[in-house]
Amino acid sequence: MKLQSQPTYVSREASVIRKCCPRGESLVSEHSKYVSCQKDAPSSYVPQAIVAQFYQDCIEDLEEEIQLEVRYGNPCPAEGAMISFGQRTNDTLYVIQNGSLLVIYGAKDYNVYDTYCLDYDRDDGTLVGYVCPSEVQVMVDLVKGQLFLLTICLIVAIPGLLVTALLYIIIPKLHDLHGRALAMNCVNFAIALLLECFFQYRNRGKRMLMDDMVLENYAEYFILATFFWLLVNCANNCFHAWYYVPRGKKSNTTEEYRRFALYAAFAQLIPLWIILCYSTTPTGTPAIKHYLFIPIGVTLGLGLLSLLMTLYGLRQLKASYYYVHEIRQRLLLEERVDEVCQYMPVCGYKVNKVIYMSKYTVPLFVVMSIIWTVMGVTYYTTYELPIFYDILFGFQGILMFIIFVCMPRPYDTIKAWMVERKYCGWMCQVDTVDEPTVVEEQLPIKRQIAPVQMASRCMPTVRQYNAYMAGPVSLKRNTNPFTYLEEI
Repeated sequence: MKLQSQPTYVSREASVIRKCCPRGESLVSEHSKYVSCQKDAPSSYVPQAIVAQFYQDCIEDLEEEIQLEVRYGNPCPAEGAMISFGQRTNDTLYVIQNGSLLVIYGAKDYNVYDTYCLDYDRDDGTLVGYVCPSEVQVMVDLVKGQLFLLTICLIVAIPGLLVTALLYIIIPKLHDLHGRALAMNCVNFAIALLLECFFQYRNRGKRMLMDDMVLENYAEYFILATFFWLLVNCANNCFHAWYYVPRGKKSNTTEEYRRFALYAAFAQLIPLWIILCYSTTPTGTPAIKHYLFIPIGVTLGLGLLSLLMTLYGLRQLKASYYYVHEIRQRLLLEERVDEVCQYMPVCGYKVNKVIYMSKYTVPLFVVMSIIWTVMGVTYYTTYELPIFYDILFGFQGILMFIIFVCMPRPYDTIKAWMVERKYCGWMCQVDTVDEPTVVEEQLPIKRQIAPVQMASRCMPTVRQYNAYMAGPVSLKRNTNPFTYLEEI
Protein backbone atom coordinates (compact mmCIF):
# COMPACT_ATOMS: atom_id res chain seq x y z
CA MET A 1 0.00 0.00 0.00
CA LYS A 2 1.48 3.34 -1.09
CA LEU A 3 1.99 5.93 1.65
CA GLN A 4 0.01 9.15 1.36
CA SER A 5 3.07 11.27 2.19
CA GLN A 6 5.71 11.04 -0.59
CA PRO A 7 8.95 13.00 -1.17
CA THR A 8 8.66 15.55 -3.98
CA TYR A 9 11.12 17.72 -5.90
CA VAL A 10 10.66 21.37 -4.87
CA SER A 11 13.17 23.56 -6.73
CA ARG A 12 16.83 23.80 -7.73
CA GLU A 13 17.57 25.84 -4.61
CA ALA A 14 15.70 23.64 -2.10
CA SER A 15 16.19 20.12 -3.50
CA VAL A 16 19.98 19.72 -3.51
CA ILE A 17 22.61 17.12 -2.68
CA ARG A 18 24.53 18.21 0.41
CA LYS A 19 28.27 17.51 0.58
CA CYS A 20 30.42 18.20 3.62
CA CYS A 21 33.46 19.55 1.74
CA PRO A 22 34.23 21.07 -1.69
CA ARG A 23 35.60 18.91 -4.54
CA GLY A 24 38.99 17.40 -3.72
CA GLU A 25 38.56 17.76 0.07
CA SER A 26 37.12 15.58 2.83
CA LEU A 27 36.52 15.79 6.57
CA VAL A 28 39.32 15.08 9.02
CA SER A 29 38.33 13.92 12.50
CA GLU A 30 39.84 14.84 15.83
CA HIS A 31 38.80 12.33 18.49
CA SER A 32 35.06 11.89 17.82
CA LYS A 33 34.52 15.27 16.12
CA TYR A 34 34.91 16.17 12.45
CA VAL A 35 36.65 19.51 12.65
CA SER A 36 37.79 20.57 9.20
CA CYS A 37 37.91 19.84 5.47
CA GLN A 38 41.37 19.03 4.11
CA LYS A 39 42.72 18.17 0.66
CA ASP A 40 43.58 14.76 -0.77
CA ALA A 41 40.07 13.40 -0.65
CA PRO A 42 39.83 9.69 -1.57
CA SER A 43 37.08 10.48 -4.10
CA SER A 44 35.23 13.42 -5.64
CA TYR A 45 32.36 11.38 -7.08
CA VAL A 46 28.84 12.67 -6.34
CA PRO A 47 26.17 9.95 -6.09
CA GLN A 48 23.26 10.07 -8.53
CA ALA A 49 19.92 10.97 -6.99
CA ILE A 50 17.02 8.56 -7.43
CA VAL A 51 13.26 9.04 -7.69
CA ALA A 52 11.82 6.89 -4.89
CA GLN A 53 8.26 5.93 -4.08
CA PHE A 54 7.44 4.76 -0.54
CA TYR A 55 5.09 1.90 0.29
CA GLN A 56 4.10 0.47 3.65
CA ASP A 57 6.62 -2.38 3.49
CA CYS A 58 9.06 -1.37 0.74
CA ILE A 59 10.64 1.44 -1.28
CA GLU A 60 10.58 1.43 -5.11
CA ASP A 61 13.17 3.08 -7.35
CA LEU A 62 11.15 4.45 -10.30
CA GLU A 63 14.37 4.64 -12.36
CA GLU A 64 13.56 8.14 -13.54
CA GLU A 65 16.41 10.49 -14.32
CA ILE A 66 16.78 13.54 -12.09
CA GLN A 67 19.63 16.04 -11.72
CA LEU A 68 20.18 17.85 -8.40
CA GLU A 69 22.55 20.70 -7.65
CA VAL A 70 25.32 20.22 -5.07
CA ARG A 71 25.78 22.39 -1.97
CA TYR A 72 28.73 22.30 0.43
CA GLY A 73 29.01 22.88 4.16
CA ASN A 74 28.64 21.50 7.68
CA PRO A 75 24.90 20.87 8.29
CA CYS A 76 25.13 21.40 12.05
CA PRO A 77 28.11 23.60 13.04
CA ALA A 78 26.57 24.42 16.44
CA GLU A 79 26.33 20.77 17.55
CA GLY A 80 30.01 19.89 17.08
CA ALA A 81 29.73 16.12 16.61
CA MET A 82 27.82 14.27 13.87
CA ILE A 83 26.47 10.73 13.54
CA SER A 84 27.80 8.70 10.60
CA PHE A 85 26.11 6.09 8.42
CA GLY A 86 27.87 3.98 5.83
CA GLN A 87 29.26 0.64 4.75
CA ARG A 88 31.08 0.06 8.06
CA THR A 89 27.73 -0.01 9.91
CA ASN A 90 26.03 -2.04 7.16
CA ASP A 91 23.99 0.95 5.90
CA THR A 92 23.03 1.69 2.30
CA LEU A 93 22.79 5.38 1.33
CA TYR A 94 20.67 7.08 -1.35
CA VAL A 95 19.81 10.67 -2.15
CA ILE A 96 16.13 10.93 -3.15
CA GLN A 97 14.32 13.46 -5.37
CA ASN A 98 13.72 16.10 -2.69
CA GLY A 99 17.40 16.14 -1.71
CA SER A 100 16.98 14.13 1.51
CA LEU A 101 19.24 11.28 2.55
CA LEU A 102 17.65 7.83 2.60
CA VAL A 103 19.48 5.45 4.98
CA ILE A 104 18.53 1.76 4.82
CA TYR A 105 19.69 -0.25 7.85
CA GLY A 106 20.45 -3.83 6.79
CA ALA A 107 17.54 -4.85 4.57
CA LYS A 108 14.43 -3.96 6.59
CA ASP A 109 14.46 -0.64 8.45
CA TYR A 110 15.10 2.78 7.03
CA ASN A 111 14.99 6.47 7.83
CA VAL A 112 15.02 9.74 5.89
CA TYR A 113 17.14 12.69 7.04
CA ASP A 114 16.99 16.28 5.81
CA THR A 115 19.94 17.71 7.76
CA TYR A 116 22.99 15.82 6.50
CA CYS A 117 26.11 15.97 4.37
CA LEU A 118 28.00 13.37 2.32
CA ASP A 119 31.71 12.58 2.43
CA TYR A 120 34.15 9.74 1.73
CA ASP A 121 35.95 7.61 4.28
CA ARG A 122 39.71 8.44 4.15
CA ASP A 123 40.61 4.80 4.95
CA ASP A 124 38.56 2.79 2.44
CA GLY A 125 37.05 5.49 0.20
CA THR A 126 33.42 4.41 0.81
CA LEU A 127 30.55 6.88 0.87
CA VAL A 128 29.63 8.16 4.35
CA GLY A 129 26.58 10.17 5.39
CA TYR A 130 26.86 12.49 8.39
CA VAL A 131 23.63 13.50 10.18
CA CYS A 132 23.11 16.01 12.97
CA PRO A 133 22.46 14.33 16.36
CA SER A 134 19.31 16.41 16.87
CA GLU A 135 17.71 14.77 13.82
CA VAL A 136 18.61 11.20 14.80
CA GLN A 137 15.90 10.69 17.40
CA VAL A 138 15.55 6.92 17.70
CA MET A 139 18.14 4.47 16.39
CA VAL A 140 17.07 1.05 15.16
CA ASP A 141 18.81 -0.97 17.87
CA LEU A 142 17.34 1.33 20.51
CA VAL A 143 13.87 0.85 19.03
CA LYS A 144 14.25 -2.93 19.17
CA GLY A 145 15.36 -2.73 22.80
CA GLN A 146 12.48 -0.44 23.70
CA LEU A 147 9.97 -2.70 21.94
CA PHE A 148 11.34 -5.66 23.89
CA LEU A 149 11.04 -3.77 27.18
CA LEU A 150 7.53 -2.62 26.21
CA THR A 151 6.56 -6.24 25.54
CA ILE A 152 7.84 -7.38 28.94
CA CYS A 153 5.93 -4.57 30.69
CA LEU A 154 2.69 -5.32 28.88
CA ILE A 155 2.95 -9.08 29.49
CA VAL A 156 2.71 -8.19 33.18
CA ALA A 157 0.55 -5.04 33.02
CA ILE A 158 -2.36 -6.15 30.82
CA PRO A 159 -3.15 -9.39 32.72
CA GLY A 160 -2.68 -7.48 35.99
CA LEU A 161 -5.20 -4.83 34.94
CA LEU A 162 -7.72 -7.43 33.78
CA VAL A 163 -7.32 -9.43 37.01
CA THR A 164 -7.84 -6.23 39.03
CA ALA A 165 -11.01 -5.44 37.08
CA LEU A 166 -12.30 -9.02 37.52
CA LEU A 167 -11.70 -9.03 41.29
CA TYR A 168 -13.48 -5.71 41.75
CA ILE A 169 -16.45 -7.04 39.78
CA ILE A 170 -16.93 -10.47 41.40
CA ILE A 171 -15.99 -9.84 45.07
CA PRO A 172 -19.06 -8.36 46.86
CA LYS A 173 -17.09 -6.22 49.35
CA LEU A 174 -15.17 -4.58 46.48
CA HIS A 175 -18.09 -4.35 44.07
CA ASP A 176 -19.44 -0.99 45.18
CA LEU A 177 -19.66 2.11 43.01
CA HIS A 178 -16.00 2.91 43.66
CA GLY A 179 -14.97 -0.64 42.71
CA ARG A 180 -17.04 -0.68 39.51
CA ALA A 181 -15.55 2.64 38.39
CA LEU A 182 -12.06 1.34 39.14
CA ALA A 183 -12.78 -1.84 37.15
CA MET A 184 -13.84 0.25 34.14
CA ASN A 185 -10.66 2.32 34.49
CA CYS A 186 -8.55 -0.87 34.40
CA VAL A 187 -10.42 -2.35 31.41
CA ASN A 188 -10.07 0.82 29.33
CA PHE A 189 -6.40 1.15 30.18
CA ALA A 190 -5.69 -2.52 29.33
CA ILE A 191 -7.30 -2.07 25.89
CA ALA A 192 -5.33 1.16 25.31
CA LEU A 193 -2.05 -0.60 26.17
CA LEU A 194 -2.86 -3.50 23.86
CA LEU A 195 -3.59 -1.15 20.94
CA GLU A 196 -0.48 0.95 21.61
CA CYS A 197 1.67 -2.20 21.63
CA PHE A 198 0.22 -3.35 18.31
CA PHE A 199 0.68 0.14 16.87
CA GLN A 200 4.34 0.32 17.93
CA TYR A 201 5.21 -3.10 16.53
CA ARG A 202 3.49 -2.33 13.26
CA ASN A 203 5.48 0.88 12.83
CA ARG A 204 8.69 -0.23 14.58
CA GLY A 205 8.42 2.81 16.85
CA LYS A 206 8.45 5.38 14.02
CA ARG A 207 4.86 6.71 14.30
CA MET A 208 4.91 7.80 10.65
CA LEU A 209 2.35 5.71 8.74
CA MET A 210 -0.83 7.56 7.85
CA ASP A 211 -2.75 4.29 7.48
CA ASP A 212 -2.48 3.73 11.24
CA MET A 213 -4.20 6.99 12.16
CA VAL A 214 -7.49 5.21 12.96
CA LEU A 215 -5.73 2.64 15.13
CA GLU A 216 -3.98 5.38 17.09
CA ASN A 217 -7.30 7.18 17.57
CA TYR A 218 -8.79 4.00 19.04
CA ALA A 219 -5.93 3.85 21.56
CA GLU A 220 -6.31 7.55 22.37
CA TYR A 221 -10.04 7.07 22.95
CA PHE A 222 -9.43 4.41 25.61
CA ILE A 223 -6.64 6.51 27.16
CA LEU A 224 -9.01 9.47 27.43
CA ALA A 225 -11.66 7.19 28.97
CA THR A 226 -9.22 6.15 31.74
CA PHE A 227 -8.79 9.80 32.73
CA PHE A 228 -12.53 10.37 32.74
CA TRP A 229 -12.99 7.32 34.97
CA LEU A 230 -10.26 8.69 37.26
CA LEU A 231 -12.25 11.93 37.47
CA VAL A 232 -15.38 9.88 38.24
CA ASN A 233 -13.63 8.22 41.19
CA CYS A 234 -12.34 11.55 42.51
CA ALA A 235 -15.78 13.16 42.19
CA ASN A 236 -17.47 10.13 43.79
CA ASN A 237 -15.15 10.39 46.79
CA CYS A 238 -16.01 14.08 47.09
CA PHE A 239 -19.74 13.27 46.85
CA HIS A 240 -19.44 10.79 49.74
CA ALA A 241 -17.40 13.18 51.90
CA TRP A 242 -19.78 16.13 51.51
CA TYR A 243 -23.22 14.57 50.99
CA TYR A 244 -23.55 10.80 51.47
CA VAL A 245 -21.83 10.49 54.88
CA PRO A 246 -22.81 13.80 56.56
CA ARG A 247 -26.51 13.22 55.79
CA GLY A 248 -26.40 9.62 56.91
CA LYS A 249 -27.65 8.25 53.59
CA LYS A 250 -28.21 4.50 53.52
CA SER A 251 -26.88 2.28 50.76
CA ASN A 252 -29.40 1.92 47.94
CA THR A 253 -28.58 -0.57 45.19
CA THR A 254 -30.98 0.94 42.66
CA GLU A 255 -29.60 4.45 43.22
CA GLU A 256 -26.02 3.18 42.90
CA TYR A 257 -26.76 1.50 39.57
CA ARG A 258 -28.37 4.70 38.28
CA ARG A 259 -25.36 6.75 39.31
CA PHE A 260 -23.02 4.19 37.74
CA ALA A 261 -24.97 4.36 34.45
CA LEU A 262 -24.65 8.17 34.55
CA TYR A 263 -20.93 7.93 35.29
CA ALA A 264 -20.44 5.40 32.47
CA ALA A 265 -22.22 7.62 29.95
CA PHE A 266 -20.03 10.56 31.03
CA ALA A 267 -16.72 8.62 31.02
CA GLN A 268 -17.23 6.68 27.77
CA LEU A 269 -19.30 8.94 25.51
CA ILE A 270 -17.55 12.29 26.01
CA PRO A 271 -14.09 10.88 25.03
CA LEU A 272 -15.72 9.27 21.98
CA TRP A 273 -17.23 12.61 20.95
CA ILE A 274 -13.85 14.37 21.42
CA ILE A 275 -11.98 11.84 19.25
CA LEU A 276 -14.62 11.84 16.50
CA CYS A 277 -14.81 15.63 16.29
CA TYR A 278 -11.26 16.85 16.87
CA SER A 279 -8.68 14.12 16.11
CA THR A 280 -8.45 14.98 12.39
CA THR A 281 -8.25 18.18 10.36
CA PRO A 282 -10.92 19.08 7.73
CA THR A 283 -8.60 17.55 5.09
CA GLY A 284 -8.47 14.21 6.93
CA THR A 285 -4.90 14.43 8.23
CA PRO A 286 -4.00 13.92 11.92
CA ALA A 287 -4.61 17.02 14.02
CA ILE A 288 -2.23 18.43 16.61
CA LYS A 289 -2.99 16.55 19.80
CA HIS A 290 -4.77 19.41 21.58
CA TYR A 291 -7.82 17.11 21.53
CA LEU A 292 -5.90 14.67 23.77
CA PHE A 293 -3.88 16.83 26.14
CA ILE A 294 -6.40 19.61 26.78
CA PRO A 295 -9.18 17.20 27.98
CA ILE A 296 -6.61 15.29 30.04
CA GLY A 297 -5.46 18.56 31.62
CA VAL A 298 -9.07 19.51 32.38
CA THR A 299 -9.86 16.13 33.97
CA LEU A 300 -6.67 16.27 36.06
CA GLY A 301 -7.49 19.80 37.20
CA LEU A 302 -11.05 18.87 38.18
CA GLY A 303 -9.80 15.65 39.78
CA LEU A 304 -7.26 17.58 41.87
CA LEU A 305 -9.97 20.00 42.99
CA SER A 306 -12.23 17.05 43.93
CA LEU A 307 -9.43 15.37 45.89
CA LEU A 308 -8.61 18.55 47.82
CA MET A 309 -12.29 19.05 48.65
CA THR A 310 -12.54 15.40 49.72
CA LEU A 311 -9.55 15.70 52.06
CA TYR A 312 -10.95 18.90 53.58
CA GLY A 313 -14.35 17.24 53.93
CA LEU A 314 -12.76 14.27 55.71
CA ARG A 315 -11.11 16.61 58.22
CA GLN A 316 -14.51 18.14 58.91
CA LEU A 317 -16.15 14.72 59.27
CA LYS A 318 -13.49 13.52 61.70
CA ALA A 319 -13.79 16.68 63.79
CA SER A 320 -17.57 16.23 63.87
CA TYR A 321 -17.18 12.56 64.79
CA TYR A 322 -14.99 13.39 67.83
CA TYR A 323 -17.22 16.28 68.93
CA VAL A 324 -20.47 14.27 68.76
CA HIS A 325 -18.81 11.31 70.48
CA GLU A 326 -17.83 13.47 73.48
CA ILE A 327 -21.25 15.13 73.74
CA ARG A 328 -23.17 11.85 73.55
CA GLN A 329 -20.84 10.23 76.10
CA ARG A 330 -21.42 13.03 78.60
CA LEU A 331 -25.18 12.91 78.11
CA LEU A 332 -25.28 9.16 78.69
CA LEU A 333 -23.08 9.38 81.78
CA GLU A 334 -25.43 12.01 83.16
CA GLU A 335 -28.39 9.76 82.22
CA ARG A 336 -29.87 12.46 79.94
CA VAL A 337 -30.88 9.85 77.39
CA ASP A 338 -33.69 11.95 75.90
CA GLU A 339 -31.20 14.56 74.67
CA VAL A 340 -28.96 12.08 72.88
CA CYS A 341 -31.02 12.24 69.70
CA GLN A 342 -30.21 15.93 69.32
CA TYR A 343 -26.65 14.94 68.42
CA MET A 344 -26.74 12.54 65.50
CA PRO A 345 -23.48 10.61 65.21
CA VAL A 346 -21.39 10.44 62.05
CA CYS A 347 -21.02 6.80 61.02
CA GLY A 348 -17.36 5.95 61.65
CA TYR A 349 -17.52 2.99 59.26
CA LYS A 350 -18.67 5.22 56.38
CA VAL A 351 -16.01 7.82 57.18
CA ASN A 352 -13.37 5.09 57.09
CA LYS A 353 -14.81 3.88 53.79
CA VAL A 354 -14.24 7.34 52.26
CA ILE A 355 -10.74 7.43 53.74
CA TYR A 356 -10.09 4.02 52.20
CA MET A 357 -11.29 5.17 48.76
CA SER A 358 -9.23 8.36 48.94
CA LYS A 359 -6.05 6.62 50.12
CA TYR A 360 -6.09 4.35 47.09
CA THR A 361 -7.21 7.01 44.59
CA VAL A 362 -4.54 9.59 45.45
CA PRO A 363 -1.50 7.42 44.45
CA LEU A 364 -3.14 6.55 41.12
CA PHE A 365 -3.92 10.23 40.50
CA VAL A 366 -0.34 11.28 41.33
CA VAL A 367 1.21 8.66 39.02
CA MET A 368 -1.10 9.41 36.07
CA SER A 369 -0.78 13.18 36.43
CA ILE A 370 3.03 13.13 36.62
CA ILE A 371 3.41 10.85 33.58
CA TRP A 372 1.00 12.86 31.47
CA THR A 373 2.37 16.24 32.55
CA VAL A 374 5.88 15.20 31.44
CA MET A 375 4.40 13.68 28.29
CA GLY A 376 2.51 16.89 27.46
CA VAL A 377 5.63 19.02 27.93
CA THR A 378 7.58 16.63 25.68
CA TYR A 379 4.94 16.69 22.96
CA TYR A 380 4.54 20.46 22.85
CA THR A 381 8.34 20.83 22.80
CA THR A 382 9.09 18.30 20.05
CA TYR A 383 5.63 17.37 18.64
CA GLU A 384 6.69 13.74 18.99
CA LEU A 385 5.70 11.02 21.49
CA PRO A 386 8.64 8.61 21.95
CA ILE A 387 7.99 4.92 22.51
CA PHE A 388 9.49 5.37 26.00
CA TYR A 389 6.15 6.75 27.18
CA ASP A 390 4.35 3.57 26.18
CA ILE A 391 6.82 1.74 28.44
CA LEU A 392 5.85 4.12 31.25
CA PHE A 393 2.20 3.25 30.59
CA GLY A 394 3.10 -0.40 31.10
CA PHE A 395 4.70 0.40 34.46
CA GLN A 396 1.61 2.44 35.33
CA GLY A 397 -0.58 -0.62 34.70
CA ILE A 398 1.66 -2.74 36.95
CA LEU A 399 1.46 -0.06 39.64
CA MET A 400 -2.35 -0.03 39.44
CA PHE A 401 -2.39 -3.78 40.10
CA ILE A 402 -0.07 -3.31 43.11
CA ILE A 403 -2.13 -0.45 44.57
CA PHE A 404 -5.58 -1.97 44.19
CA VAL A 405 -4.80 -5.67 44.76
CA CYS A 406 -1.56 -6.05 46.70
CA MET A 407 -1.93 -3.27 49.30
CA PRO A 408 -3.00 -4.45 52.79
CA ARG A 409 -6.73 -3.66 52.87
CA PRO A 410 -7.74 -4.86 49.38
CA TYR A 411 -5.39 -7.84 49.74
CA ASP A 412 -7.03 -8.87 53.04
CA THR A 413 -10.50 -8.58 51.47
CA ILE A 414 -9.49 -10.66 48.45
CA LYS A 415 -7.73 -13.21 50.65
CA ALA A 416 -10.76 -13.60 52.95
CA TRP A 417 -13.06 -14.06 49.95
CA MET A 418 -10.81 -16.72 48.42
CA VAL A 419 -10.45 -18.57 51.73
CA GLU A 420 -14.21 -18.50 52.26
CA ARG A 421 -14.75 -20.17 48.88
CA LYS A 422 -11.75 -22.49 49.31
CA TYR A 423 -10.07 -21.11 46.14
CA CYS A 424 -6.79 -20.39 47.82
CA GLY A 425 -5.76 -23.64 49.50
CA TRP A 426 -2.87 -23.75 51.94
CA MET A 427 -1.17 -20.61 50.55
CA CYS A 428 -3.52 -18.12 52.22
CA GLN A 429 -5.03 -19.91 55.18
CA VAL A 430 -5.89 -17.65 58.09
CA ASP A 431 -6.28 -18.40 61.76
CA THR A 432 -9.93 -18.66 62.73
CA VAL A 433 -11.45 -17.84 66.10
CA ASP A 434 -13.40 -20.57 67.91
CA GLU A 435 -17.04 -19.56 67.39
CA PRO A 436 -18.50 -21.08 70.60
CA THR A 437 -16.11 -19.01 72.71
CA VAL A 438 -17.34 -15.83 71.01
CA VAL A 439 -20.97 -16.75 71.66
CA GLU A 440 -20.31 -17.49 75.30
CA GLU A 441 -18.66 -14.08 75.76
CA GLN A 442 -21.42 -12.16 73.99
CA LEU A 443 -24.47 -13.74 75.65
CA PRO A 444 -24.10 -12.17 79.12
CA ILE A 445 -23.56 -8.75 77.54
CA LYS A 446 -26.72 -9.05 75.46
CA ARG A 447 -28.78 -10.01 78.54
CA GLN A 448 -27.33 -7.05 80.44
CA ILE A 449 -28.13 -4.31 77.89
CA ALA A 450 -31.34 -5.56 76.36
CA PRO A 451 -33.59 -3.43 78.64
CA VAL A 452 -31.94 -0.14 77.64
CA GLN A 453 -32.06 -0.64 73.87
CA MET A 454 -34.42 1.67 72.00
CA ALA A 455 -35.80 1.53 68.45
CA SER A 456 -34.61 4.98 67.47
CA ARG A 457 -31.61 4.92 65.15
CA CYS A 458 -30.08 7.87 67.01
CA MET A 459 -29.53 5.74 70.12
CA PRO A 460 -26.06 4.26 70.69
CA THR A 461 -25.46 0.68 69.69
CA VAL A 462 -25.17 -2.10 72.26
CA ARG A 463 -21.42 -2.09 72.08
CA GLN A 464 -21.21 1.70 72.34
CA TYR A 465 -23.58 1.82 75.34
CA ASN A 466 -21.62 -0.79 77.28
CA ALA A 467 -18.39 1.04 76.49
CA TYR A 468 -19.83 4.33 77.74
CA MET A 469 -21.18 2.76 80.95
CA ALA A 470 -17.82 1.12 81.66
CA GLY A 471 -16.22 4.53 81.94
CA PRO A 472 -15.14 7.51 79.80
CA VAL A 473 -14.01 6.43 76.34
CA SER A 474 -11.09 8.54 75.19
CA LEU A 475 -10.51 8.60 71.44
CA LYS A 476 -7.19 9.65 70.00
CA ARG A 477 -7.93 12.78 68.05
CA ASN A 478 -6.37 12.83 64.59
CA THR A 479 -7.51 15.12 61.79
CA ASN A 480 -5.17 13.56 59.20
CA PRO A 481 -7.56 12.66 56.31
CA PHE A 482 -5.47 9.57 55.50
CA THR A 483 -5.68 8.08 59.03
CA TYR A 484 -8.59 5.78 59.82
CA LEU A 485 -10.98 6.63 62.63
CA GLU A 486 -10.88 4.69 65.86
CA GLU A 487 -14.43 3.36 65.92
CA ILE A 488 -16.35 2.41 69.08
